[in-house]
Amino acid sequence: MNTISRFAEKLRDPDYRKAFVAAQITFGIPFQIRALLRRRGKKQDWLAEKTGMLQPRVSGLMTPGRTRPNIETL
Repeated sequence: MNTISRFAEKLRDPDYRKAFVAAQITFGIPFQIRALLRRRGKKQDWLAEKTGMLQPRVSGLMTPGRTRPNIETL
């Protein structure tokens, strides 16, 4: 069984899937936001202005574990 098949099998377990999604929200999203800003050469204040958020809120979204974004925010 290859790695992808093993991962797909694990995702069938509701508890594993719930923990995986929680980890992605807590850690994956902040790193994705940071990477996208860096790739575009932008800063937190730019994102804050574009989204209508305050800069500290953007900072919180970019810090793993500090702020858990909801669907509306994303």
